[in-house]
Amino acid sequence: MNIRVLRESGGIGDAVRILPAIAGLRRKHPTSVIHVFVPPEYSCLVERGVGDADRVIPTPPNRRPRLAPADEAQFPYLNTGTRYDLTVDLYCPAFRHEADVRGEVWNDRIELFCAAADAWPASLTPHLPITAEERAAARRLLEERGIRRRRGWVALQPFSTDPARDWPRESWRALAGELAREE
Repeated sequence: MNIRVLRESGGIGDAVRILPAIAGLRRKHPTSVIHVFVPPEYSCLVERGVGDADRVIPTPPNRRPRLAPADEAQFPYLNTGTRYDLTVDLYCPAFRHEADVRGEVWNDRIELFCAAADAWPASLTPHLPITAEERAAARRLLEERGIRRRRGWVALQPFSTDPARDWPRESWRALAGELAREE
């Protein structure tokens, strides 16, 4: 079976949050070929995920709009020469849910993506392996910027592609303060 997973737009958070859905598809269809379509800036994250995607296809800037059907004639980048037996559209399940319940969103996007894929992994926690070389590069970058070395690091990304979903700055400051105290 050939499976096409579509997440052609979105931010880094969604690129990471689709990884459990892809893992769930691999678990449900262990011998299938899985192709994942994501924005080019995040393709390396999906490639490095947990190895569940057989091929990652970067999407062009002129990708299909939300809620548009995955029509290969209208959107030629979707035609890879492979006949897909299953297309899993992860472009907008969270968008639909959040538009319906604006302000009262309780469902985690990972769960929404897994439900849309009808595939559940062993764990809903995304996993991105980091190499020793990447850790060393990060340490050098922090040192170059005069940030002192610590036992561990936590990176916070305080903005989303939709400002309506952004947390207030005071909340981010409070979280950063709590995390600093935990060290």
